[in-house]
Amino acid sequence: MPNIYVTGLSREQAREFSRHAAELFERELETARSSVYVFWRDVALFQDGREAEPPTIIQLSWIRRPRDHFTKAVAGLTAIVKQKLGRGGSVQVELQEKWEDGAIDGELCSAWAARTRPHLNRTT
Repeated sequence: MPNIYVTGLSREQAREFSRHAAELFERELETARSSVYVFWRDVALFQDGREAEPPTIIQLSWIRRPRDHFTKAVAGLTAIVKQKLGRGGSVQVELQEKWEDGAIDGELCSAWAARTRPHLNRTT
């Protein structure tokens, strides 16, 4: 279950981003559309006392996957913002890989992954 937090998009852009992200994860990353959660964060950026346009920041929190999944996710999420949403400026993607440092319903992510998706437990 990827949790995706987006900052620097409007509410409407975040809604559209959510639809495209669900398509990406289903098509490229072996993840059900219904498992992709997108959280919109409304922010204001100030630089030296002046309000400025914030960059788009995407934080992807995801239980350990093969490295190529993260590579595809970064490229795909960036393309959604730049190409599908037509947003200019910087797009930053931050990866937060969960394993022994996260839990689902009290079960460590590593144990959950071993139980629910043993075919993806490789990490390279």
